[in-house]
Amino acid sequence: MDRAFEAYTQVLGGNEVMRDGDLHGLPIHNTLITDQDIVARELKVDPRSIGLPDLTGGTQRLDLRFVQFDIFVIELFQHRKADQPMGRGNSWAEPRDHMSPAYPRPMHICYYIHDDVNFSTFINDLEALCARGGMTLVKANRVVSVQTEDQRKAAPPSADANKIA
Repeated sequence: MDRAFEAYTQVLGGNEVMRDGDLHGLPIHNTLITDQDIVARELKVDPRSIGLPDLTGGTQRLDLRFVQFDIFVIELFQHRKADQPMGRGNSWAEPRDHMSPAYPRPMHICYYIHDDVNFSTFINDLEALCARGGMTLVKANRVVSVQTEDQRKAAPPSADANKIA
């Protein structure tokens, strides 16, 4: 994390706009990993066996940094073991052929939504637009625990946002 942050700020000229670390707990886990937990459940496998970190159980943590370049902001994140130092610890990771936000292959996008935009409408429209374009893996997780894709879609609007800052 520290090396990536240095590259984006000192080499590429971005500016840090936010830093948070040691994130864990059920709302954070649900926000980032629910869709992949559902896949594990459908496959009838332990989520850890396909490389999903457990941000609820206390053994892994998530560190975040946001770096701004003119009109866009990128999000850097790292899953690490709880006993590793923030920013400098080793990433928590199983073999690379597993899926998880801890690995570089899956795409994860974070949006900043202005206060005058209805977030629930935004995410529902985003999912529908992507699905119409054939991008069926674009999903907005919720902060509540769900067991199925239907439950994820039916979650109440109060479960749509996990404000970090």
